[in-house]
Amino acid sequence: MDTTSPRPTIYDFTRLATRFLNDTPNGIDRVDLRLARHFAFQRSQDTQALLWTIAGGPRLFPASLAQELVLDIEEHWREPGAAGRDGPFEDLLYEEIVHRLTNPGSGRGPITKAVARPRRRFIGALRKYGLRLGTSPLRAAPLGAAYLNATHFPLEYHAHLRWLQRRRDIVPAFFIHDLFPIVAPQYFWPAEPDRHARRLKRIRQLCGRIIVASSFVAGQVRQYYERDGHSASILVAPLPVSDAFLAPRRTDPRLAGRPYFVVCGTIEPRKNHIFLLRLWCELAETSDDVPALVIVGKRGWNAEAAIDMLERSSAISRHVIEVSGLTTSGLRRLMDGAAALLAPSISEGFGLPVVEALSAGLPVIAARNPSFAELSTEESASKGLSLLDTLDGPEWLNAIKAHAARPGFCGPSPPRGSSFENAIERFLAAS
Repeated sequence: MDTTSPRPTIYDFTRLATRFLNDTPNGIDRVDLRLARHFAFQRSQDTQALLWTIAGGPRLFPASLAQELVLDIEEHWREPGAAGRDGPFEDLLYEEIVHRLTNPGSGRGPITKAVARPRRRFIGALRKYGLRLGTSPLRAAPLGAAYLNATHFPLEYHAHLRWLQRRRDIVPAFFIHDLFPIVAPQYFWPAEPDRHARRLKRIRQLCGRIIVASSFVAGQVRQYYERDGHSASILVAPLPVSDAFLAPRRTDPRLAGRPYFVVCGTIEPRKNHIFLLRLWCELAETSDDVPALVIVGKRGWNAEAAIDMLERSSAISRHVIEVSGLTTSGLRRLMDGAAALLAPSISEGFGLPVVEALSAGLPVIAARNPSFAELSTEESASKGLSLLDTLDGPEWLNAIKAHAARPGFCGPSPPRGSSFENAIERFLAAS
């Protein structure tokens, strides 16, 4: 096949169809949605959707169904541009954050999105997409097509990929976001390391091509497979950001007198929220002028220590705001008035919120881990990114105080354009 010509593509929409139970997209969801939209709309003539169905297992559907699914999930997540909208969604959660920032102590507990009957919405999506008949990928997949799975899900189930073992003309490609369940199992629920190992085994058995977001993850993946004598074909494709983070900055005058910082990500041990909460306790004990901390993200697994501080610490209750369900547009508005984004993660496969903040021109104070260090070497992202050792609390306190006293934007990073999708298409098309 001509390496400059795109292959027909079978994009796996299975995980996207299950995400109606989630108020907002996480990092993997954003990658999935970006690629799903690209193949469903820009490459609709050459794309078929693969979905796991209740009756038939993995089945193929035309791009028209994929387009419908993309629009439905964008509307559910209230993503910018959803269903042809020209402007952002009104975000009542953002307004509640503004109220608490400008009236310290006016509210307690997490700010959450009120969703009417979320399970009914999920069951509705299941009926709409999971009960369709479709066609067999074993029989109907185009000769020499590419199969792309961007989410790890549901690679742990052999039945989902069994058809690929019989169609060796198909070029399978898989996005591996990280190997942390295997290299750092202490940060995950007990079943996840074995589940992730099964995913990686399936990829090796299929001789799948691999896409990663950073050279750090590429090195881990290469080393993992080389132990079994397998040499994987790997593409490093740094993640793009939503257009919402590339729009001109719009500050909210209501927040001009209240310095605050933002941390974005699921509350879980690997994200190291507990480190920031301890810093805020120290700030509250030693100063009368304490900036606010806005935690954007849902509560995750094994986060009891951080949640206990959020719910019980009177020292930080006036200064720390927890919000779950904020829209992408609301997050960007929040970034526009912040002093900096804080990213104390112990480990990351890429660190999309860091790139989103830098793209919007917001300074970032981040942990000195391999993925963030990799971002700091990129000319477009290094401006405004400060890397600190998470064992050095005084250094973080000094940086936080300095940014709170002199908040200022570092200037937006240039957009990455469509290079992400183009790089993946070239990777899939290569012989």
